[in-house]
Amino acid sequence: MKKTAFFILVCMLTCMIYSVPAVAAEAGIGKYTFISGRADVLHKAGGGACRIKENDPVYLGDIVRTKSNSRVEITFDDESVLRLAPNSRVAVEEYSIDENSRRQNALVKLFRGKMRAIVSRNGSSSNFHILTPSAKGIVKGTDVYAFHQADMTGILVKEGKMTVCNPSFSDKKTSVTKGDFISIPVDGAPGKCREYLDAELSMHEKDTEPLFLPQVKVHAKGMLNLRGMITGMGGDVSVLKSAKKEWRRAIMGEVLIEGDKVRTGDDGKVRISLENGNMLSLQPNSEILLKIMRLDPKTGEYDNSFESDYGKIKAIVEKIGAKSSFKVKTPTAVCAVRGTVMYLDVGPGQTTAFYEGGGGEVTNLLSGESETVGAGQNSTADNMGNVSVPGNTTGEERMNLDETWESGGSVDDYSTPDGDTSQGGAGGSTSGDGPTIDDLLEELDNENSDSNLFNDVLPPYQENADNTVTPDETAAFTGNFGEVAENSHEEIEFIQDKDTSVSGDFAFSVPGSGDRWGGRSTSGNSVNGIFSGRGDYRLWGCDTDYTASDGGRMMGKTGGTMIGDDLTGKVFGIYVDTQGYGGTYSSFYRGDVGDHVFNSAGDMEMDFTSRDYVGITPGELDLSINDDNDLCNGKGLGSFTGTREILGEKRLYTRVSGISAKGTITCTDLGGGSMSMCLEDQNEREWWVDWGIWWIEAKGIYTAPDSDNWKLALGGQSTNSEEGSDYENGTDAWVGTVNGTEWNSGGLVGSFSGHFFHENKDGDGDRGGSVCGGNIFNGDIVGGYEVGVYEEDFTWEALGGGEWVEITDLLSEGEGYLGFTISEFENFVTVPITEAYSSLVTGVTDSMSLTMDVHLYE
Repeated sequence: MKKTAFFILVCMLTCMIYSVPAVAAEAGIGKYTFISGRADVLHKAGGGACRIKENDPVYLGDIVRTKSNSRVEITFDDESVLRLAPNSRVAVEEYSIDENSRRQNALVKLFRGKMRAIVSRNGSSSNFHILTPSAKGIVKGTDVYAFHQADMTGILVKEGKMTVCNPSFSDKKTSVTKGDFISIPVDGAPGKCREYLDAELSMHEKDTEPLFLPQVKVHAKGMLNLRGMITGMGGDVSVLKSAKKEWRRAIMGEVLIEGDKVRTGDDGKVRISLENGNMLSLQPNSEILLKIMRLDPKTGEYDNSFESDYGKIKAIVEKIGAKSSFKVKTPTAVCAVRGTVMYLDVGPGQTTAFYEGGGGEVTNLLSGESETVGAGQNSTADNMGNVSVPGNTTGEERMNLDETWESGGSVDDYSTPDGDTSQGGAGGSTSGDGPTIDDLLEELDNENSDSNLFNDVLPPYQENADNTVTPDETAAFTGNFGEVAENSHEEIEFIQDKDTSVSGDFAFSVPGSGDRWGGRSTSGNSVNGIFSGRGDYRLWGCDTDYTASDGGRMMGKTGGTMIGDDLTGKVFGIYVDTQGYGGTYSSFYRGDVGDHVFNSAGDMEMDFTSRDYVGITPGELDLSINDDNDLCNGKGLGSFTGTREILGEKRLYTRVSGISAKGTITCTDLGGGSMSMCLEDQNEREWWVDWGIWWIEAKGIYTAPDSDNWKLALGGQSTNSEEGSDYENGTDAWVGTVNGTEWNSGGLVGSFSGHFFHENKDGDGDRGGSVCGGNIFNGDIVGGYEVGVYEEDFTWEALGGGEWVEITDLLSEGEGYLGFTISEFENFVTVPITEAYSSLVTGVTDSMSLTMDVHLYE
């Protein structure tokens, strides 16, 4: 008996020894010092990818991947620190440390995403190497950021120095010093260094820092309170905080706690990331209560409990331990998930639960009847106490779900119920015929598995008339705050303050991407970013230049106002698509401003108007842009629509008591311009397209505003300088109206439309011939106002922009009369022209001999 027991013990010990992973025999070179969200690692010794836990050891050859809204920090034994942003992947290719914890050599390979390397001085100053698909660099300092996206590597040096090159152009090395940024394309040598903006540094710091601050609140049983964060949203999304009684608009990046509620409106969508890596997504017309969110820090076990009375909800859940739970209570059921994805359709009389990547349970609240539901199955609990026998999700059901949840998968972006993220049996040894680490990574990065039913709710997809799904785009911009003022040439323009910065991107979909563009992208579009140095400035703006994923190109402007915690603005420009067609795009947006961050509501509509075949490639767009300052020298006059009883002897402009006073608004200074394309025909003659974009910068004074509704008639003229054109040295005139819709809390908003007129030369080259013109439309005006003490202190300033198109048959050629009636003209000039322009646009009658002069300006 003793011999038998001894023999069994020896066998058990032998099995235990040989079952220990090979990495356990290797010495660690550091540890994972924080984890936010979901991240996994592939060890060089083999095995499938496993989820990373805090204080796990780091081994030579580890390949680390962070997923969406996730971050990882590695602290090496030489005290160097590596921080990874979401959606990043790095490999620790080399890292040797001597017995004194001094670094001898290090090589970190960044496949994609972003990382921050804080390199300790415990080693040589030139033995920390960073490698990306397009760059190789040696860190000679302490703090650098590196990112690789879309075949481009960016390097930002916060402290120290870094020498970089493209391995394919190894003879062209560049030194990047403290305070500088450089980009390295995959097919070229490094560009020129430039000084980075504070906003850029702040953005990179934010991307690599934890989503949540360390926990401090602990329950009596040692459980920590987990938190959630809104990490994606669009349309109408509201939050009811646990200690409040009224719903309010949700804010991107807002932290949520137990007892908070989130709901979506008709066009709302929202994604909530939980501190333990789980995720909730809500479709339009849905609501959820964050009932219980707690974690045992000793065991990692957690309790995630939610309640929903209605809506469509998707839960993405990481590995569930034996004592962990994730469940959603509805009016008819309690639906629990073990992993990986649970989709709920919650109605008044029943709840249907679909599962993918793992199973769960559906329990009827009335009868207590319960069914275990497997991966790829669904079950329904109704208000009669029934729970349906789990059935396989059919193709038709999948199609119905695809109408609200984008198909194409991300299930393989999460751990399976047993914690192994390897797919298709991958995860064996890296030797022999087994899969290599690159094979495993290829499978892990596969985002298009047809077996996956659900995908992240945001950003939403767009669909054309031919049912083609357009890809999402993200265009970066960098600008400054400023004010409307006179430049050195005594022209009115938007003067930018270089000590301020605004940096961000706008996300949108292009209707017709991969083909001819055109149409409306109506949801999911958003503007987000960071800023610094705002001070007293209210306006900001910048130029934009973006190449879309299908190769089309867009050039234009974006900007707006940040007043208090409100954001308003405009995106507009010119594009050339992959088929050689050109057009314009335009969108108004609004949102919120926080602590150095701003976020639009995500429901802006982007209109892409296809106008003409221009016969140039997208790469030639910047060479074909023509800017004209043809909206300068304008002025305007208007009023507020209501009246106010003046009670004091001195109130704004009114000094007499007891009378009614109507508020007025005057534009004293105005500048601006337009953009079109300058092309060449077969005879190499230049010609301008008859459409484009326009913008204005305006300022003025106002009195006695008494409502949000106001009107402002604007007009101006300039001498046309298009050499060789039919309009050379002729006078251009334009008139239009701002229809104000907001005037409160220091901000103003309005829309603008109007007409412009060109005076043609006659056949002999003299002026005084026919007149043609066009429409100014899709205009939005945003700005701010000051309330002072004296009359001259009541000032306002604004930026505006939109589109224009020539209408060559608007006026009959050679006859010199209007092609529309005066009554039609009054439809867009809502303030009488005789009142607004009798002294503001004199000169028009001197240069335009046509009937309109008498009718409009007499």
